[in-house]
Parts: sequence; C-alpha cells; structure tokens
Amino acid sequence: MKKALIMAALAAAVVGVQADSIRLWESGTATFTIDTDHTLKASGTWKSGATTVTLSWDGTLTVSGTGAMADYDYPFNLSPWYDFKTAITGLVIENGVTHIGNGAFDGCRSLTSVAIGDGVTAIGEYAFINCHSLTSVTIPKSVASIGRMAFASCINLTTITVLNPRPPELGSEVFFNTGCYKYVPARSYFAYRAADGWKEFKHVKVFFTAYEVIALGILSALLLSAAVFVIVKKTRKAKA
Repeated sequence: MKKALIMAALAAAVVGVQADSIRLWESGTATFTIDTDHTLKASGTWKSGATTVTLSWDGTLTVSGTGAMADYDYPFNLSPWYDFKTAITGLVIENGVTHIGNGAFDGCRSLTSVAIGDGVTAIGEYAFINCHSLTSVTIPKSVASIGRMAFASCINLTTITVLNPRPPELGSEVFFNTGCYKYVPARSYFAYRAADGWKEFKHVKVFFTAYEVIALGILSALLLSAAVFVIVKKTRKAKA
C-alpha cells in the first residue's frame, strides 16, 4: 500500500494534476488523494471496538459512539487508519467514548490538536507515542488511568493539563522524552506530589478554576479590609 501511495504521489508531482483516488477495503472504506498542489489528503470510516472512527478531508479524525476503542499493537496489530496517519492533523474524541485504545494514534506526526471527551476514563498504553507535532493536551477529570508510555516521545509536547482532582493512575514512562510541564488543580497539588508516578515529576504547576479565582479575590478583599480596619483603629487609639 505504501509503495502504491509513493508511486501515486510521484505521478501527481510529474504531471501536476490530481491523481486518482486509492481505495482500501479493510475494516472500512478509505480514500487517499493527491491534490494539484501535491498535498496528501484522506478520508475514511472504520470500526474500532464499540466506536466509529471517521477521517474527514480537513484532516480531523473523530472517534464517536458509546464504549471503548479497540487496542492496537505496533507492528503486529495496527489501527486501520495507520496508513493514513500523515493526513491526520486534528483529533476529536466524543463524550460517549470511554477508553482510548492502546497504540491508537501511534506515530501520528502531523497531529497538532487533541480534544478528549468527558466520558473517557482510561488512556491506553502507547496511545499517543511519537506524535511529534503535539504541543499541549488537556486530560478531562473523568480520566482515572493513563497507560505506559501513552505520550512518550511527543518531543514538542510542552503542556499537559490534568483536570481530575484525584491523580490518575500512571503506567511507567508516560511522558518519557517530553520534558513537558504538568498543570494540576491547585487544591490537589499535594495529592499529586504524594501520588505514585506523579511525585517523580519535577515540572508540576497548578492552575485555578474561575470559581477559585473569584473566591481568592473575595478573600483577598476581606483580608485587606480587615487589615485597613485594624490600622485605622490603632491610629485612632494612638491619637487619643
């Protein structure tokens, strides 16, 4: 298949026109095209466990349905969209999905954005390994576990924001070869610093929710008012 794609790309580059579509008939139907500007694009639909995976022409891969994705294992059991990974630039995992499959997005090096739905409770092993273009990911509060090397070698990943106030269970080397900062809820900072796996990270920072920011503002105002009251009272007493 890869050899056929290379030959099609070369043909398009030589003649300067869009090549015929190449169709795969595996676990779904997929089409790979070469535009007149020699840009590779793809579309397709596949089944993955209890979910449906759809790749649109704009490069967005959407995982929908209710339940868990299937697990994959490079190089023996590749995802059905693996040959189209260079065309994948965005990922949307909808709320009904509960499990991101092992190795599901391994090597999607053009992937720049990931939106993980609130229904996901587990991120599988090697799920996003070698996604070199990823710079930031937000992990929803529903996620309770992140598998071994899930984000390993995402070499441009700089920020991971974890919304769960309870530290998710971590496999080994989840963020290996990334050097990213991990942002955790401010009220849960000490829980993360004490949790297995999380306590080993040096770059852990906190974030405040909007409600916490408002509460801190009110508290600061009250403390300031109290301090001013005490100062004024002492000043008056001194003058008396």
